[in-house]
This record gives sequence, structure tokens and C-alpha cells, in this order.
Amino acid sequence: GYATDGVQFDGSYIVNDQHTIRAGMIADYTGETLETSNSVFDVNPNTGAVSDVPTEIDDSTNNWATSAGVYIQDEWKIADNLTVNYGGRFDVFDANFDQESQFSPRVNLVWKMDKETTAHIGYARYFVPPPVQYVPPSTIDKFANTTNAPSNFIDDPPKVERSNYYDLGFSRQMTSDWLVNVDGFYKQATNLVDLGQFGQALILSPFNYAKGFDYGPEVSSTYRNDGFSAFGNFAWVQTGGRDIDSQQFLIDNAELAYIQNNYIKLDHESAYTMSAGVSYNISHNDMVYLDALYSSGLRSGFANQDHTEPYYPLNLGYQHIFHVDGSMDQSVTVRFDVVNVFDEIYQIRSGTGIGVNAPQYGQRRGIYMGLAYDF
Repeated sequence: GYATDGVQFDGSYIVNDQHTIRAGMIADYTGETLETSNSVFDVNPNTGAVSDVPTEIDDSTNNWATSAGVYIQDEWKIADNLTVNYGGRFDVFDANFDQESQFSPRVNLVWKMDKETTAHIGYARYFVPPPVQYVPPSTIDKFANTTNAPSNFIDDPPKVERSNYYDLGFSRQMTSDWLVNVDGFYKQATNLVDLGQFGQALILSPFNYAKGFDYGPEVSSTYRNDGFSAFGNFAWVQTGGRDIDSQQFLIDNAELAYIQNNYIKLDHESAYTMSAGVSYNISHNDMVYLDALYSSGLRSGFANQDHTEPYYPLNLGYQHIFHVDGSMDQSVTVRFDVVNVFDEIYQIRSGTGIGVNAPQYGQRRGIYMGLAYDF
């Protein structure tokens, strides 16, 4: 069982033309109960002989956590073209396996350089609690000398991720129809929280890298003119994590030893990602559209040192609006979509790498129809 209850409050107060104060709080309580029953075979620790008689191992665990945070910030309009947002937040995380707190400052500057160009730069300190899914040593120990024993019995509890995040970018209206955005970020983390699927069941378990980073640029653009519109996005990202320091029993010994002294790619890294699409209004009531995605592939192999093959599915669609009794107030929209037009067979995850125990594939060609009634 898993349940979360919480409360949130946010408010703002306009002090004058230059200052707007915002403040708020959020708090929640999460409880988790896990009951399992596993059939395993005993293994002789001296000879390695495996019994042919299954043994039942029953286990019941409970985790709970309370997290709470308060913040206050000021939107300061220094000039007509220059605005600073600055403030701070204080968070507390109290769980049956970890207790931590942190004050997190943050500041962001927005500069309207001219009528067409806006730039921004910012810094924020973050405090990210782990999911409340900790397997205690008492549970792991039950599987010693069985066919379900982990490769090691190291089981430090999950920790809160603390990070420094830097952001820099600008937006430029190249023409009245064409907008370009460029953004870059850098994240430096301690006890970086990651999630892994260990086993065939689609259940994610948290663990931490003692040190981690994530950085890269992104370029996006949109164009609109009469009935034609287009968009494009390109992102390049580099990630890294070193020294897994919680729930280590989830990781194979050879990989755990390698990661202790070497940065590795995080499993969700796709170094290059691109998307693009166009749409055209044939008439006031008819529109056709097409979009495509490209990914250089997520990580795979020993310690995430390899990656899956790139994939690039293409989708298209058509939409028509029927007006009820000729009224512009009521209408029925009919939409047809073809996903993965060329029926590309591609693998998103290979079933190898850190926390990736089951292969996953992208959707094959699919044809869909949708109806929407506006009134």
C-alpha cells in the first residue's frame, strides 16, 4: 500500500510598482506498506549446491516520511527592462531512514535588451528528497544463501539530493513570425537521486550517486504565418554519476566497484535529441500536421558505457471541425492520427545498464481517431 496526504498554500502581495512579495508553504506525509512472499531455493554456502525444494520467504516492511518547506521571494523591477527575482526556501525531510534539512537561496535576472531580445541568468539551490521506497537490511538478510541473494549485502539508506543549478539563455524575435530560444544549464549534485528497474516488474527503486552532474544547451524555434506553423528543438546533454552510496545491493559487484572511482553516464541520458513538426490549415476547419522525433539512444551495457541504437519515428495527422447547426459556439472536432508511420522497430531500453533489467520497445505503427465536442 502507498498513500500521500498533503497541504499547500501560496500567496502574493504587491507592495508597490517595484516590489511584489510571494510566499508559501507545502507539507506532505507519505506512508508505504510492502508485503511480499517469495519462493526460493536454498544454496549451500560451502559447495554451491542448490536445493530442489522451494522455500517460502515472507516479509513485511513499512516506510514513512514527512517533508515540509516554506519559501519567500521578491520580484523587484529595478527598471522597465530589468527584473530580479530573489528569495529563499527552507525544507525539512524526516523519514524512518533519513532526517535532513536545508536552506536554499535562489536568484534570477531577466533583462529586456531591446524590443525583440530578452536574456536571463539564474542560480538556485535545490533539496530533493528520495522516494519513500527503502528496503532495510533485515529484508535483504533473509535471502542470504538462496537463489535470490543479491551480489552484495551493502544497504545504506537513500539520501536527499542537494544540488546547485545554473541557467543562462536568451529569446529573440527574429521576425514578426519567427522566434528563437537558446538556453544552457549546469547542475552539480551531491547524493544525486536516480531510479532503477531491478527485476522484471516495472517497479522503480531509488538509489544515490555520491557525486553527479548534468549539463547541456538547448535550441528551440517556432514559426507562424497565416495557416502555416512549424517548430524545431535540439538538445545536447552530458550526465555523470560516481560512487553509488545507497541501496548498493541493487548493483552488481563489478559495476559497483567500477563506479566507486569512475564517473559513468546516467541511464536516462540521450546525448542528442531533436524534434520538429509542421502544420497547415487547409481551410478554416481543416488542418494537416506532421512531426518527427530523433534520439541518439539511451545508455546500455556495463556501467552504462554503451547506448541503444538511434531511433526516429514519424507521425502525421488530420483534423476537421464540424459546426453544429452552423453555430460557431458549438462544434465537433474529428481527428485522425498515424503514429510511427513507417512502422519503425526500435528499442528504447535494451535491458542492460544500471537499473535497466527489462528491454522496452517503442510503439509500432498505430492508427487513432478522436472526437471532441465543444459547447
